[in-house]
Amino acid sequence: MEQPPSATSIPSSTSSGGTASSDSDESSDQISSDSKENLKRQSRASSEEPDYSSDRDSSSGRSSSAATNVQLPPSPSANSGSVPLVTPLTNLDSFDSWDATLMANLRYHGLAGFLASDGDGADDERRKLAKGIIWCSAEEILSALKQANKKKKKKKLGALASSRKRKRASAGENVTESQTEGGRESTTPSSSMTTTGTAGSPIGGVGALETPYNYKIKTPRHHYNAAVAYMARRAALTGHTAMLVQQLCTADRSACDSLAAYQHLLTDTRRRLSRLGADPGDDFAVWVALSGLKTAHSRWHAKLVAQRAAGQLDWEELMAAMAGRACKE
Repeated sequence: MEQPPSATSIPSSTSSGGTASSDSDESSDQISSDSKENLKRQSRASSEEPDYSSDRDSSSGRSSSAATNVQLPPSPSANSGSVPLVTPLTNLDSFDSWDATLMANLRYHGLAGFLASDGDGADDERRKLAKGIIWCSAEEILSALKQANKKKKKKKLGALASSRKRKRASAGENVTESQTEGGRESTTPSSSMTTTGTAGSPIGGVGALETPYNYKIKTPRHHYNAAVAYMARRAALTGHTAMLVQQLCTADRSACDSLAAYQHLLTDTRRRLSRLGADPGDDFAVWVALSGLKTAHSRWHAKLVAQRAAGQLDWEELMAAMAGRACKE
């Protein structure tokens, strides 16, 4: 007797007939429905996909309106690196470092222009930032100026009150005109302010401000000039300025390790004197620099002196000649 074929021995061709054909019809219906759904998704995705034709057009010279409204951030290379720290201004030893680091910090923030002008029409927030940086770095000096200004105003008010009392007293006692004028000479506010302004005020004398220091002024340059003027006065009173003048006038190439070191001594001393308002000027500085070359470079010195006598050598040309010769040493 023949045994019926087992389920495992049924050939694959039978799956296309009978009940298997119905299954295949159902699967084909599912595939077709899935295909329709995929087509619908693709159509929706294509309708929602952003149009990049404007970007392509911008490469050929056309830009879209959306691209023109975008404000790009500043280039990182403009403010690359860390923020330069400002050395606090406390005394003459920190003055040069304070000035150099302050300028570097202001340049980093794009605020250095406030030291060259009042910044009329500039943004108030930027002006406040520049003033804040200057004040914080020189707070000890500017606070002293602020307190001195308050005392100065108090003395002025006291002198005015005293003068008024004397006027009222002289009027009540029927004092003559000449006696009244004589009493006013010793108590007039201008005479008392002249004494306290030149001897007691820290901003009088050398490097004095055109106007008294006022903390409420918004101009950053006013606060910078106040600090510099105070340090210039201190330098003059303590002999620091005189020391720098002597250092410049006695500079000698033979006492320096190289010509480059001698040139740096000249330029650095002039820069420090210029900050203190005591720069001697280019004409004088040229002769000082030539004098220092006489011992170490006698022949070159004679040649440079001849050029200077003929009016063919100024400070910039001398510094360029020194730099070129220093590179060959």
